[in-house]
Amino acid sequence: MARRMLNVLLLVVLLCVLAQAQTDLSGKWSETTPSGLNAELDIKATATTLTGTFSVRARPMTITDGNVTKNTFTFVASLSGTPETIEGAVENDEMKAWLTRQGPERTAVLKRVK
Repeated sequence: MARRMLNVLLLVVLLCVLAQAQTDLSGKWSETTPSGLNAELDIKATATTLTGTFSVRARPMTITDGNVTKNTFTFVASLSGTPETIEGAVENDEMKAWLTRQGPERTAVLKRVK
């Protein structure tokens, strides 16, 4: 009985650690393309929401309608005056993001700024 309780406790701890790792989007993320375009995200994430700023060429834009589901996210930012939905996923210290209208074939890879 004690061994079974220990196994259940270890499983609960493992699930809590995995849940925390999946939603750890908060922080600064950056990418510089080969052409020199710099994109940055400075975000705060909860288990279900995402807020912060998205900057391209050092022009910050406020993130709206930010949603988080496990390690995936969506948000809206105004690029050149046009609202664009951005989707993505995070794994460890790497974030893949793309404009919804372009699809994941045009993925940008951002790294966590440490």
